Amino acid sequence: MADKKITELSNVDTASADDIVMIVEGPLTSNPANKKITFANTPTIAKSYTVAGLPQTGIAVGQLVWVTDESTGAQLAVCTDASGTGTWALVADGTTAPSAA
Repeated sequence: MADKKITELSNVDTASADDIVMIVEGPLTSNPANKKITFANTPTIAKSYTVAGLPQTGIAVGQLVWVTDESTGAQLAVCTDASGTGTWALVADGTTAPSAA
């Protein structure tokens, strides 16, 4: 494998928790380093929820989630009010995501 570019490697469709992903730590620094992380330990950028399951509490303004069953298809949403009602705005157009309440 050392004689192949990353772009020449075979694609995979799924990953198991113990598979290893290569990352470049500090790519914009003067000393970038190739590192590894297991798929299970990669950070979750945005958890997935159905409209009915959108969190109402324990959230923060600016938090991102995927709304998997929004009427126009899966959408990225951002929390705009975390005061107990959990208001979510769709990132694509800024409209308020449907509420489960």
